[in-house]
Amino acid sequence: MKKAIVVQSRVVADTSVEIVVSLKNFISYAGISAVLTNGMETIDLPYQRVKKKLTISIPISRLSDDVNNYILLSNAKQKFWLKLDEHIEEVFYHVAGNKLFRLSVNKKVLVKNLLPNKPAQGFFNYEDTIKVFLQHEVLGRKPVEYDRKNYELPFDLFIVSSDSEKYDVVMNKMGYNEEEVAATGLARFDNLPKGNNSKDILLMPTWREWIHTDEQFLKSQYYNYYNNLINNERL
Repeated sequence: MKKAIVVQSRVVADTSVEIVVSLKNFISYAGISAVLTNGMETIDLPYQRVKKKLTISIPISRLSDDVNNYILLSNAKQKFWLKLDEHIEEVFYHVAGNKLFRLSVNKKVLVKNLLPNKPAQGFFNYEDTIKVFLQHEVLGRKPVEYDRKNYELPFDLFIVSSDSEKYDVVMNKMGYNEEEVAATGLARFDNLPKGNNSKDILLMPTWREWIHTDEQFLKSQYYNYYNNLINNERL
């Protein structure tokens, strides 16, 4: 695990904090940027580079007392996060810092594309965080691997699109309890226009892992369903 190491820190004239960071784990020193973020704002930080160290100046007035403050050091290949608290210290290394990551570390909710059986890269000690599975499609049309029994750390909340999906699929087939499943609808549909009177239908078939060739596809029940739909005289 690679980390950015704080060599020393000091307060300067009660207006700023200076920290010296070792860059020995950076693959390349070219194009480094330093920013401060507290989950609500992000500001660029001035710094001086001497050999394999950076001296970064942080205005005390921009530090938040309410949420965690972080410094992000990055170049084209790597990103290092430093947490600022009473003792400026190394915390973790992350490969693709973004807005969701900053929200995650401040709100104690893990916002990431992952499954319970795969480690959350860049996050540590997240076992007690809230794990909400938003999904990206409606279940029940093909086999999936989200059974509760498969995971040491299953989802705390499983979002579904309907009561049918909740009771028939996620609870009855996957072993989740009723309080662990919420039929809220899928977030991907939240911005769809309401009151649209168009008679157009957007059809987006997804893949089937057991269909590998054109011949298999043309002989499949999957093909027959869609072929009948597309050629339906009522449509």
